[in-house]
This record gives sequence, C-alpha cells and structure tokens, in this order.
Amino acid sequence: MPQLTVLHLEDEPLDAELILAALEEGDYQCRVTRVDTRDGFLTALEAAKYDIILADYSLPSFDGVSALQETRDRRLETPFILISGALGEDHAINSLTRGATDYVLKHRLDRLRPAVDRALSEARNRAERHRIEEELAQSEARLRFALEGAGTGTWHWDLAADNLMWSDACRAMIGAPPDAEVTYDYFLTCVHPDDRDPTDQAVVRAMTQHTDINVEYRVIWPDGAVHWLLSKGRAYFDAAGQPVRVEGILQNIDDRKQSEAALAQAYERETLVNRIGQAVRETLDPSAIKTIAVTALAEALDVDYCYYVTYDIERDVSNIECEWRREHVSTVLGEYRMSDYFVSQQSIEKLAETQVLSDTQKPSEPPTGKPNLLRALIRVPLSPGVLQSALVVAMLEKPRSWSQHEVMLVETVAAQTQAALEAARSQRRERTIATILQEALQPATPEHVPGLDVASFMRAALHEASIGGDFFDVFALDKQSYAFVIGDVSGKGLAAAAQVSVVRNMLRSVLYQNPSVGQATTTLNAILAAHDLLTGFVTLFAGVYDAAARRMVYTSCGHEPALIYRAATGDVEELKTLGTPLGVDDTMHYTERDALLFPGDIFMAYTDGLSEAGPNRREMLGTDGLKRLLETRSQTKSLSQLAANLVSEATDYSLGVLRDDACLLLARVV
Repeated sequence: MPQLTVLHLEDEPLDAELILAALEEGDYQCRVTRVDTRDGFLTALEAAKYDIILADYSLPSFDGVSALQETRDRRLETPFILISGALGEDHAINSLTRGATDYVLKHRLDRLRPAVDRALSEARNRAERHRIEEELAQSEARLRFALEGAGTGTWHWDLAADNLMWSDACRAMIGAPPDAEVTYDYFLTCVHPDDRDPTDQAVVRAMTQHTDINVEYRVIWPDGAVHWLLSKGRAYFDAAGQPVRVEGILQNIDDRKQSEAALAQAYERETLVNRIGQAVRETLDPSAIKTIAVTALAEALDVDYCYYVTYDIERDVSNIECEWRREHVSTVLGEYRMSDYFVSQQSIEKLAETQVLSDTQKPSEPPTGKPNLLRALIRVPLSPGVLQSALVVAMLEKPRSWSQHEVMLVETVAAQTQAALEAARSQRRERTIATILQEALQPATPEHVPGLDVASFMRAALHEASIGGDFFDVFALDKQSYAFVIGDVSGKGLAAAAQVSVVRNMLRSVLYQNPSVGQATTTLNAILAAHDLLTGFVTLFAGVYDAAARRMVYTSCGHEPALIYRAATGDVEELKTLGTPLGVDDTMHYTERDALLFPGDIFMAYTDGLSEAGPNRREMLGTDGLKRLLETRSQTKSLSQLAANLVSEATDYSLGVLRDDACLLLARVV
C-alpha cells in the first residue's frame, strides 16, 4: 500500500475524516498533518516535506487560495488540491491559474482519488523533467571543462597545401585508425550519410560567406557505433579575400544528446498523458475511453497493433474489446481460448505483471502448433483478480527492442486509462441513480389550470450526472389558486437533488398552511437556517395565481427577474427581485407584490442557465436578451413550442452548449 504524507488545511473534523476515508479507500496509507489556521499551516509547511497538500477553499481566518499563494511563494512545487463545499467556475479557474493542481467538491469526494493519482503522477513527471534538465546542465558544464582541457580535439586545414591535420583526440572521435591519412574526403566518409551534406555545406559557407562553423553531426565508427560530434571553426582569408586556412575544434556531445533525447521523451510522455487525460475526462463511455487510449498509444509508439483485452481465467476466455491496427492488419476483435496462447499456468500468472517481449519466436524451441499472432509486445495489466484486463502494444512481423521510456509510457497510459474507467463507472452509476431520482422528484405540471395555458422546460448541464439544482413546481392551493415556483439550488448532481427535494417539499408545506408567499418564504428561510438544512443557498421565485381575479402575488428571493409579455402593448415587464437568496440571511423578511394578467399576456420565469447563455462570460444573453426573444416569439401559438424556441435560440447564442442548468416556466392567459 503506497505511503502518502498529507498536509491538510481543514477546520471541520468531520470533513477531515471523510476526506481521509476517501483517500484510504484509494489504497493509500496516509500520514496526515491537519491544521486550521495560517500560523499552523506555515509552521507545518516549514517543518516537513509533504507528498500533497489538501486545502479547504474557505476557513474562518484563512483560505485555500492564500495557502496556495504561501506555498508557491516558497517555490514549493508540492501538488495542491482545493476541496470546497461549493466552488464556482470562476473561482475554480482562478485557483488553477494561480498554481493549484486540481479542485474537488466535498460532495464529490469520489473524484479525490483520481485527482490525487493525477497530481502525484504529474509531480513525478515534473521531478523527472527537473532531474533531466539538471543532468543536461551538468553535461554542458562538463563540456565547458573539456573545452579547457586536453579532451577537446583540434584540427587545422591548410588550403594552399591541401593538408588537413588532426589531433589524436580528433582522430579518436571520428573513429580513424592512428596511422590513417585523414583527408577531407576521408573525413566526409566517416560522417553519417544523412549529416554529410549539411556538414560539408557548413564548411563551404565558412570559406565563401565568412560565416563561423558551428555544426553537429553523427559519425559512424568502423565497428558500426554512432557518435555525436560538435565542430566549431572559422576560415581565415588573405588580403585578396581568398581563404587560406580553416581551423577549429571537435567535441564529443553524446552525453548532451542523450540528455536531450531523455528530456524530449519525458516531454512527449507528459504531453501524451495530458492529451489522453483531457480526452477521457470529456466522456463517460468506457468504449470511447479505451478507443482514445489505444489510438493515442499506437500512434505515439508507431506500432502495428494496440488493443484493450480482458481475461476471464475461470472461463479460459480472453476478449479483445477494443483495437487500433494498421490498414493491412486484419481485425482480431472477439473472444479466444486462453489455453490456445498460454502454454502453462505460470504464463497465466504473469498476466498480473508488466510483460516486455522483444521477440516471441525462439528458434531453439520446437513449434507448438498454436497461432503466434504477436512478434513483440508490451502488456501492462490494468486490474488484477480472476477477471483481469490489460493494455497491449505489439509488432506483428518484426522483433523490436523496447526502450524503458516506451515501457513507462505504456504503464502510465494504462494507469490513466484504469483511473478513467473507474471514474466513468462511478459517474455512470450516479447518472443512473440521478436520472431515476430526477424523474421521481420533478412533479408533472397540472393538466388544467383555470384560465391559463402552462408549459415548462428543464435540462441539467452536467452530462455525467443528468441532474442539476434547477427546479420548478406548479400546484393547486385551492380550486382557484395555483402556486408557480422556480428555483436554483447551488451545486450539481445528487447533493443538489437532495436539496431540491427539501426546499420544494417544505415550500409546499408552508404554502398549504399560509398562502401568503411573502410570509411562506420568510418561514421557509428561517426553518432552513435554524436546522442547517442547506449546504449552500437557493434563489427562488414563488407566485400564487388567483384565477378568478387573474392576479399573481409573488416574491423573488435573489432570483432572475420574471417577465410578463403584455399582449395589448407588445411590451415586456420585469418582476424585480425582492430579497436575498434563501440561506443567506436567516433574519430576512420577504415582501410580496402583485401583477394583474390579461388575455394573451405571457408569464415567464427562468433560471440563470438561460440568462447567462453566451459565447463567453463577457457576452451573455442577460434579462434584456430574453425580453427581446420573448417579444419576437410571443405570437407562437403553442406554448410548448414557444418554450422550445426560446431555449433553442439561447443555446444557439451560446454556440450550441448551455454551460449551466436551464429551467423555464411559461403561462399564457387564455
């Protein structure tokens, strides 16, 4: 079980216990230092090194963003994850730009383990990159030292005599025997064919254009070994401007090239992992996650075949579920008997380990008569047990010597794929539960409201949850009075759904007892605050419509202004906000106002998912934009079609995607 040292900034002991439990469920053995003040945080930060820092976004005397700034001011690169009860998009983006590794909401602690896994992986890659950069710097220092000592070879070319003289160090660097006559033509034959012309052109330019020679090239020694050299030099000219000699130095730069290659490989690995991570976070489809992983991995390693496979050891069945293959390679998707490919129980047991095979064919062994599809492969297990899975990259026709970098890349992508699949399964379970819960929580609109035609629309923004914090309700208080309610609970997913249930059911209860919307919402706010029933806040519009008087008595608790389209004039009126959201001020007394409705008038209430629609945060539709849409679409005969048209135009203005939950409630006087 991996050890994990954690500095935890949290003032709520219960929250700290829940977070620790979430970490230990992720197979971490944690040693946690918990603090709840700035002084405590700074003292702990100076006293020890930590694998990761977890910080509550808001504390009474300190906050997570300030803790992040203190950490980064000390040039510490410790992974830093913010954990908050309710963190808005703007605050989340701000924290990430300030250097936070990730953020997790307290009601979504199932995301904590993947976030910690990713943060630790990034930290390891960052440390590896720093190590390589430090090695590169050390290599360059050694190179500078070599320039000052006898390790640097020198050469001199007398053009008039066509005499090219090499030091012993130079001869050794190009692989020439001690007694060989090293002419310029001989030297060019030592240079790698791909580098020969660029090297020659650098010398020609020095003699014709008075440029310095500064060229890197490979040489091939008689034993076939390839080495990198750096040549620097300069041509010298006579009074007539004709070149008379060329002189320079020669250095072996194998170490530097190896460091550069390692750094490039680390960057390539990190880039690929980040690209795959970004892609898999955008889908909950396990098949899509597997396809993304095998495609990216195959293209990065330039292999013939890459696939995701599961092994059912008890049933003796392997199932290739997803594959990437070159055009000339036939598909092998489907189930196969494991005993046809694994000759012993020991071979099956090795499935739980990373396997690296450069050549599966062994001429010394007699043929088994069993199919041999893969010539060279890297197989990395994703999940242990009787039902196992693995990610495999392979060559089909030729052997291949796999580098440590390639093995690490497959292992990293395999771990990332497994984490994404586990997260997808968890979120899909929540999605299924949430869909059922959404259907159960959202009451049907009454079939008949005297004197009104009623229509509604609601859609959650979170694809992974299929449920949001927006809600509406229309219900009868008596034969002539109907309540019209729309609200927005802070948060998303199942936690928000629970809050919706509490608020809607309690509002029904207080309105049944006292149909005055001002007094009812005041009572509701006091109850919610007194019993700590909200984790965030709720914006709410509540109105009671008297069908006989065609009169709407309403209050608005920090909600978007409701609108009334006047059929007689074509104008649109706003029903302004009359108080703060529920849960903000437990002493709030909500007032009420009324509005008369006439035949053809349209009442419209909505949530900020529509008013804040737009291509970006600076160009949102706003209340004025919705008023214009209502004016232009008011003549639509079907109220349901009007609702669909309004949402469609808001979505189009937002470039096809609504960023937040959207809810709309319409009523037209008939």
